[in-house]
Amino acid sequence: MTALLFGCAEVPRANLLLITMDTTRADHLGCYGYGGQTSPNIDRIAREGVRFQEVSAQAAVTPVSHASILTGLNPYHHGLRALHGSADLRLNRSARTLAGILAEAGYGTAAFISAYPASSRFGLDRGFSHFDETFLDPAGQRTDKDGIVHTGEAQRRADATTDAAIEWLEKTAGVPFFLWIHYFDPHDPLLLPPPAYLKLCAGNPGNEKTDLISLYDCEIYFMDAQIGRLLQQIDRPGAGNRTLVAITADHGEGLGDHDWWSHGILFQEQIRLPLILRHPDLPEGRVVSDRIR
Repeated sequence: MTALLFGCAEVPRANLLLITMDTTRADHLGCYGYGGQTSPNIDRIAREGVRFQEVSAQAAVTPVSHASILTGLNPYHHGLRALHGSADLRLNRSARTLAGILAEAGYGTAAFISAYPASSRFGLDRGFSHFDETFLDPAGQRTDKDGIVHTGEAQRRADATTDAAIEWLEKTAGVPFFLWIHYFDPHDPLLLPPPAYLKLCAGNPGNEKTDLISLYDCEIYFMDAQIGRLLQQIDRPGAGNRTLVAITADHGEGLGDHDWWSHGILFQEQIRLPLILRHPDLPEGRVVSDRIR
């Protein structure tokens, strides 16, 4: 990956697009064997690149897992250990981030965040020259006096995040970039997809569990459509086909398995992640079965 990003004197440096899909189970994506229609765009990227079959998260909590993704460190080294707590639960000042390393190398660095648990409150903005979390402005309660995080309305839908990212991309030319996009839609039903997508959520009337799983799949499907919009911008004619696309998640979701609906503990369905890489220099359609983290 280092060679792809930094190139050499004759080869332009690659851009890097990192997409993290909050609360997205690998086994609810088509390219990981799911039977539902949830991820046509992600599945296409998997066919065009390399898909990793067995990937484990370092935590089933949003800020902790993202800190590991952005630093390559275990939680006991990067210092961010929990979602709830006092203000010192932040990324260690000594931890180097991918954004910081690439900024030092001359990259433009930008992030577009969709919910408070991935925000600058946890130090995840380190190294980014542009960190878009403007959805926090209208606010509502986010952290109470005891340090308990209440995401509430401090989140935005995938289409709003994608709109902001595309606007930034349209203004970016000539400088290699590292762009991190964080989507939050599958996390909860507070911000629903548009009605046209909700019609696809058949569910099983009267069965709360299947209704909620259908809604979860519908939110993945809507997020996937926005990933398709974003990749259309990345792959547009004249943009130069030199972007390394990395698609992953921070953790999964219980969905009733092990009698647990949400996340936060280390059952397999909560820590198994999707991971897909696409770049012209990578093989197409390859599946890596080795266990990685």
